[in-house]
Amino acid sequence: MGLDIHVVYKLPGWERLFLGTGWGGRDIRGPYINGTAAEIVIDNWALSPKAASQVKLTLSVSNRCEVDALFVRATGPFGSVQSLVQKNEEATLTLSDIFADPTRNSVLIVLETTFGANDKIATTPGTIEIVALNELRLTR
Repeated sequence: MGLDIHVVYKLPGWERLFLGTGWGGRDIRGPYINGTAAEIVIDNWALSPKAASQVKLTLSVSNRCEVDALFVRATGPFGSVQSLVQKNEEATLTLSDIFADPTRNSVLIVLETTFGANDKIATTPGTIEIVALNELRLTR
């Protein structure tokens, strides 16, 4: 028997499940990466130490973004994965092989905005709160 958790963040009410530090709210679209990085913290109750979980993050870029697209990189115990997120489109970032952490109570995933594989975006008024987390779906 599997587990399927689907969190929709873009609804009014501003859901906070699995959101760590680095998130801000600008409008009813939900939480935005507030700076160059934000954390997703998945507690061990939602994960298994034996069966791999998959997390799909649905992201979008605000119309106020000064560029047409940017990358969002996720880093955690699964390694590093990135996805191109374009204006006026949703992008899905898929994180695989996530297990409960036997030494901690949770698994930490860090999301960063970037222009490429090794580039980081400087924190300026034009670069903060431009990438929104619309949905998170965890399955195992």
